[in-house]
Amino acid sequence: MIPFEKSFLGLSTIFKVHGSCFPRVLLPALLSACIAMTVIFSGLNHTLLRYIPDWKVYQIFATITGFVLVFRTQLSYQRYWVAACKIQGMTANWSAACSNSLAFAKNTPVGKRSFTMTGREAAQAGGNWAKE
Repeated sequence: MIPFEKSFLGLSTIFKVHGSCFPRVLLPALLSACIAMTVIFSGLNHTLLRYIPDWKVYQIFATITGFVLVFRTQLSYQRYWVAACKIQGMTANWSAACSNSLAFAKNTPVGKRSFTMTGREAAQAGGNWAKE
């Protein structure tokens, strides 16, 4: 599990390098951005438009990319909530187990005697506390 630190607007979490995909995709993203800016500012975009017969290809690609991004985001969001619910359930079960063990360990009467013993009485009983 990655420990998260509280900071202003979560900036330390956003710019965290360990466990992040940003360092891995930074170089390809900057390279494609530089190529796009070069094509736009050099005027090559009008020349390239002659070789692209229709914008439908890019429209289909953008639609598929959008669906993939939405699907992946929804999947990760769902996995987060499943994990959060499991942790909540585990916390509830541990809390119930601890409270039950504390409730049964305190002064549970057996006949006229209770299970509350001092360390010496427990040693004398040989560990068999329910023995009358």
